[in-house]
Amino acid sequence: MENLIIIGAGFTAATLTRFLNEKDPLIIDKGRGAGGRCSSRRVEDIGVFDHGLQYVSSKNNDFIEFLKDGLKENLLSWNGEFYNEKNELNKSEKFIGKNGNNEFVKKILKSKNQLYKTQVEKLIFKNNHWQVILNSNKSIDTKKVIVTIPEEQCYDLLKDVYDIDYKNQTMSNLTLMVAIKNNINTFSGKKIKEKEDVISWIANENSKNRDVNNSSLGLYTVQSTEKFAEKNCPQYYSNKEIIKKEMLKRFLNILHIENPEVKYCSIHSWRLAYKKNNFSNKVIWDQKKGLGICGDWISGPKLENSWENSKKFSDIYNNS
Repeated sequence: MENLIIIGAGFTAATLTRFLNEKDPLIIDKGRGAGGRCSSRRVEDIGVFDHGLQYVSSKNNDFIEFLKDGLKENLLSWNGEFYNEKNELNKSEKFIGKNGNNEFVKKILKSKNQLYKTQVEKLIFKNNHWQVILNSNKSIDTKKVIVTIPEEQCYDLLKDVYDIDYKNQTMSNLTLMVAIKNNINTFSGKKIKEKEDVISWIANENSKNRDVNNSSLGLYTVQSTEKFAEKNCPQYYSNKEIIKKEMLKRFLNILHIENPEVKYCSIHSWRLAYKKNNFSNKVIWDQKKGLGICGDWISGPKLENSWENSKKFSDIYNNS
């Protein structure tokens, strides 16, 4: 029997492995590896796209020191180009992962016990322990379990065993990744229109100066507006090519790129991307059942919010 299972392998789970007085809890996630929404896509002969978290910016010195301690030389200051719908370059101090922003999770997560490509289908509490039912029709018994997945998924998993205050207000977004031959573009003089209804922001991946990025290509990560995502995410799989073409067309128009030679173009749907408001600010640790709930949806959408929640949760857990 496991002593502790953490469901989800995003930044919340990673920080918990640093703060909890537990050695090598079992991490279970449906994805191919650790990262969650700190996602980077590496494309052979093209480069790296941070198609989840773009960068970290914070005035909390303790949080930045935590990142420096976890990532060490892999935490880089980024003064590159990020253009948003407010028609301005973001001038705040920004940090990125040296080889991709999934390093914010991979370098911090501290457990040798990890299980990926595995969906947790159900939790059953009996005889003072948890039975974790997996999509492989297998199960794992554990004394304690901590759930760190998005709010909607958390509710679906726990609705038969634990009552949580479910708001169902997680926002969606769509992310486009584009590589264009001989177009190492800047955003100088370019503006996203105030009433733009498709594109929310554009990041120039070339400005991150990663060694694996193809120097003959212009690499861009482009995110949709909330309105466009709300309209198109429900039909994403049936209309994927149409959605991709619409976002690409609008992106090219914003940067005034004519007759491009597009070497790579892909799109990703984040159905449960982030929560904007109605935060409870309450982590949950039920010592009697050995059940914990922790995540950025409890107090805010930023990486710093996950860190704060993990610290708060760990203080309660470690002193229980």
